[in-house]
Amino acid sequence: MKTAKNVALLDYGLLVLTATLIGIGFIMIFSSSYQQSVMRFELSPTYFAQRQLQWIVVGTVAMLACALVNYHLLERYATPLLGTILLLLVAVLLFGEDIYGARRTLAGGSVQPGEAAKLIMIIYASAWLTSKGEKIKLISYGLLPFSVVLGIVAGLIILEPNLSTALLITITAMTMFFIAGATLRQVIVCVAIFLLTCGLLFTRYPHARERITQMISAGGDPSQGTNEQAQQFGDAFKNGGLLGRGLGNGDLKTNMPLPWTDGIVSVIGEEFGLPGTLFVVALYLGLTFRGLRIASQAADGFGFLLAFGITIWLVYQAIVHVAAATGLGPLTGVTLPFVSYGGSSLVINMSAIGILMSIAQGTGQGKNWKGAAVNARFDFWRGYGRPRLSGPRRLPGTASTTRRRTGGRHIPRPAPRGAVISSGRAAPRSAAVSGGRAAPRRAAPRRQLAAAARLFGRRRPLRRQ
Repeated sequence: MKTAKNVALLDYGLLVLTATLIGIGFIMIFSSSYQQSVMRFELSPTYFAQRQLQWIVVGTVAMLACALVNYHLLERYATPLLGTILLLLVAVLLFGEDIYGARRTLAGGSVQPGEAAKLIMIIYASAWLTSKGEKIKLISYGLLPFSVVLGIVAGLIILEPNLSTALLITITAMTMFFIAGATLRQVIVCVAIFLLTCGLLFTRYPHARERITQMISAGGDPSQGTNEQAQQFGDAFKNGGLLGRGLGNGDLKTNMPLPWTDGIVSVIGEEFGLPGTLFVVALYLGLTFRGLRIASQAADGFGFLLAFGITIWLVYQAIVHVAAATGLGPLTGVTLPFVSYGGSSLVINMSAIGILMSIAQGTGQGKNWKGAAVNARFDFWRGYGRPRLSGPRRLPGTASTTRRRTGGRHIPRPAPRGAVISSGRAAPRSAAVSGGRAAPRRAAPRRQLAAAARLFGRRRPLRRQ
């Protein structure tokens, strides 16, 4: 039998995937930045690579700390974490630095609360949805309060403005809300509100509308678009050809704005060609598979939703980044997880991996984490073919039809078919009828023991052990 002693402290498959992506990112950050560091910023050729290495060390410490801590503590402190990130988002709007026409950072550009808001919103949504159980099917308990909290967080990020981060948080939270047991009607309402909000934002922010128009005009080929940055991304892929030009031999990265962040996947395509790009995509597919497997084996509903939310968030962000670089989506400025340059993004992403490792330690029979309060139950509904939280049961706050008809008086439910009455009397006839057939009466436990005593020649009935 598997015990807690043989449960691995770290998920080595997840660790290898993450370390490979970070290693590729470190190499590509140096390759894409060393020329511009000297010519454009008059810095050391290794300036961005050195700073990224420092954040890798900090992220490693954060990942190990999250892996060693019981992830149920996040459920307990989900509300204080949400309050903290709301204060930071407000502080960014009041005291943040204006960079490229947006206020997104604090402490000299090193801290981006929007990046932390992605993970904290997943933590809070997991705890909130788990605690509600079947109540999320009710508008007043589920859709309405969830939309209010999500709207406040996304609204503060939109005011920076940072539409791409707000979009990622909204789509991730909506997916979690659906997978936690929301009805199809609620999902349709969420999608309708989301599309309406996007339409209003496009009228409020002309640059967002312009990027959508440029994406449509390009027709899937960024090199044919009207946006100069998108054209450079597309030309980089074409210049690399099928097999690439080799590490450090890319030409277009010298004129590309910030190739170590927004356009790092295009630099990978130029220097390593199609095989290198597909290898990076395969790593994200492996990360997706491993994260969803940890979610499916989680010990409780909170662990399932938390692992699921972290996994789809990283996948969504990678898809948005690659789509923007290949012309399949608008330019967003979203970083490629674990690969692009950025301290806040890297530390938060590695912390999320540590949380996944913590959840993995509580799977199966060898649970390292004890004393966790399970607020929801995880099982599979065959009728829907997907995981849901909380088994089917009567919604809280709704009275039964029998009680309403009897003026509020409680009428006990008939015993299920084949049930045994503890008082020693047989079940009433109404309790034994199911499906039109009368269920056979079962003897009370004392009579069964007395019959067994007579059968084996004992004068006194056997006693229960």
